Amino acid sequence: MSAPEFPPAVEAAIARVTEALADGFDAEDVALLVREAVEVAEKLDDLDGPSKRAMAIAFSSDLVDKFFGDSTPKIAELVEAIDWPWLTDGMEKAIVDPIVLKFAVPYARDLVKLAIPGLVDLVVKATKGGVAVNAE
Repeated sequence: MSAPEFPPAVEAAIARVTEALADGFDAEDVALLVREAVEVAEKLDDLDGPSKRAMAIAFSSDLVDKFFGDSTPKIAELVEAIDWPWLTDGMEKAIVDPIVLKFAVPYARDLVKLAIPGLVDLVVKATKGGVAVNAE
Protein backbone atom coordinates (compact mmCIF):
# COMPACT_ATOMS: atom_id res chain seq x y z
CA MET A 1 0.00 0.00 0.00
CA SER A 2 1.46 3.34 -1.02
CA ALA A 3 1.37 6.50 1.06
CA PRO A 4 -1.50 8.89 0.30
CA GLU A 5 -0.87 11.92 -1.92
CA PHE A 6 -1.22 15.23 -0.07
CA PRO A 7 -1.51 18.82 -1.34
CA PRO A 8 1.77 20.82 -1.25
CA ALA A 9 0.74 22.72 1.92
CA VAL A 10 0.18 19.43 3.71
CA GLU A 11 3.47 18.01 2.40
CA ALA A 12 5.22 21.10 3.84
CA ALA A 13 3.50 20.52 7.19
CA ILE A 14 4.60 16.88 7.13
CA ALA A 15 8.17 18.07 6.63
CA ARG A 16 7.85 20.48 9.60
CA VAL A 17 6.39 17.82 11.89
CA THR A 18 9.01 15.32 10.76
CA GLU A 19 11.74 17.80 11.65
CA ALA A 20 10.15 18.55 15.03
CA LEU A 21 10.05 14.85 15.88
CA ALA A 22 13.51 14.05 14.48
CA ASP A 23 14.76 13.11 17.95
CA GLY A 24 12.50 10.07 17.93
CA PHE A 25 8.86 9.15 18.27
CA ASP A 26 7.56 8.54 21.78
CA ALA A 27 4.07 8.00 23.15
CA GLU A 28 3.98 11.66 24.19
CA ASP A 29 4.48 12.68 20.56
CA VAL A 30 1.10 11.25 19.54
CA ALA A 31 -0.71 14.26 21.06
CA LEU A 32 1.60 16.68 19.22
CA LEU A 33 1.13 14.80 15.99
CA VAL A 34 -2.67 14.77 16.22
CA ARG A 35 -2.83 18.45 17.19
CA GLU A 36 -0.66 19.39 14.21
CA ALA A 37 -2.74 17.19 11.92
CA VAL A 38 -5.98 18.90 13.00
CA GLU A 39 -4.40 22.35 12.54
CA VAL A 40 -3.25 21.43 9.02
CA ALA A 41 -6.68 20.06 8.14
CA GLU A 42 -8.34 23.24 9.41
CA LYS A 43 -6.28 25.27 6.91
CA LEU A 44 -7.79 23.37 3.99
CA ASP A 45 -10.72 25.68 3.31
CA ASP A 46 -11.94 23.69 0.31
CA LEU A 47 -12.81 20.70 2.52
CA ASP A 48 -15.92 20.19 4.64
CA GLY A 49 -15.80 18.96 8.26
CA PRO A 50 -15.84 15.19 7.59
CA SER A 51 -13.20 15.60 4.88
CA LYS A 52 -10.99 17.63 7.24
CA ARG A 53 -11.35 14.88 9.84
CA ALA A 54 -10.38 12.25 7.26
CA MET A 55 -7.39 14.37 6.20
CA ALA A 56 -6.22 14.77 9.82
CA ILE A 57 -6.48 11.01 10.35
CA ALA A 58 -4.66 10.24 7.09
CA PHE A 59 -1.97 12.83 7.90
CA SER A 60 -1.41 11.35 11.36
CA SER A 61 -1.47 7.75 10.16
CA ASP A 62 1.01 8.49 7.38
CA LEU A 63 3.45 10.06 9.83
CA VAL A 64 3.04 7.20 12.32
CA ASP A 65 3.95 4.78 9.52
CA LYS A 66 6.96 6.93 8.62
CA PHE A 67 8.23 7.22 12.19
CA PHE A 68 7.79 3.54 12.96
CA GLY A 69 9.49 2.68 9.67
CA ASP A 70 12.38 5.03 10.42
CA SER A 71 12.64 3.64 13.97
CA THR A 72 12.82 -0.02 12.98
CA PRO A 73 16.62 -0.07 12.45
CA LYS A 74 17.11 1.64 15.84
CA ILE A 75 14.74 -0.83 17.47
CA ALA A 76 16.64 -3.70 15.84
CA GLU A 77 19.90 -2.36 17.31
CA LEU A 78 18.27 -2.09 20.73
CA VAL A 79 16.86 -5.62 20.53
CA GLU A 80 20.29 -6.91 19.48
CA ALA A 81 21.93 -5.12 22.43
CA ILE A 82 19.56 -6.57 25.03
CA ASP A 83 21.04 -9.60 26.75
CA TRP A 84 18.59 -12.23 27.89
CA PRO A 85 20.82 -14.11 30.40
CA TRP A 86 18.58 -17.15 30.63
CA LEU A 87 18.69 -17.73 26.84
CA THR A 88 21.55 -18.87 24.70
CA ASP A 89 22.54 -16.51 21.88
CA GLY A 90 21.06 -18.92 19.36
CA MET A 91 17.71 -19.07 21.16
CA GLU A 92 17.68 -15.30 21.57
CA LYS A 93 18.29 -14.71 17.85
CA ALA A 94 15.85 -17.44 16.78
CA ILE A 95 12.98 -16.70 19.18
CA VAL A 96 13.05 -13.37 21.02
CA ASP A 97 14.47 -11.06 18.36
CA PRO A 98 12.01 -12.07 15.61
CA ILE A 99 9.04 -11.88 17.98
CA VAL A 100 9.92 -8.34 19.03
CA LEU A 101 10.76 -7.11 15.54
CA LYS A 102 8.06 -8.90 13.57
CA PHE A 103 5.14 -8.75 15.98
CA ALA A 104 5.58 -6.30 18.85
CA VAL A 105 6.74 -3.28 16.81
CA PRO A 106 3.99 -3.53 14.14
CA TYR A 107 1.42 -4.18 16.86
CA ALA A 108 2.47 -1.01 18.70
CA ARG A 109 2.23 0.97 15.44
CA ASP A 110 -1.26 -0.40 14.81
CA LEU A 111 -2.37 0.47 18.35
CA VAL A 112 -1.24 4.08 17.87
CA LYS A 113 -3.06 4.24 14.53
CA LEU A 114 -6.25 2.84 16.10
CA ALA A 115 -6.20 5.64 18.68
CA ILE A 116 -5.84 8.44 16.13
CA PRO A 117 -9.50 8.88 15.06
CA GLY A 118 -10.65 9.21 18.68
CA LEU A 119 -7.83 11.63 19.46
CA VAL A 120 -8.70 13.77 16.42
CA ASP A 121 -12.31 13.91 17.62
CA LEU A 122 -11.14 14.83 21.13
CA VAL A 123 -8.93 17.67 19.84
CA VAL A 124 -11.78 19.05 17.72
CA LYS A 125 -14.21 18.82 20.64
CA ALA A 126 -11.72 20.48 22.99
CA THR A 127 -11.08 23.32 20.53
CA LYS A 128 -14.79 23.96 20.39
CA GLY A 129 -14.93 24.14 24.19
CA GLY A 130 -16.62 20.77 24.55
CA VAL A 131 -14.10 19.38 27.03
CA ALA A 132 -14.03 20.87 30.51
CA VAL A 133 -10.44 20.34 31.58
CA ASN A 134 -9.65 21.72 35.02
CA ALA A 135 -13.25 22.88 35.37
CA GLU A 136 -14.13 24.14 38.83
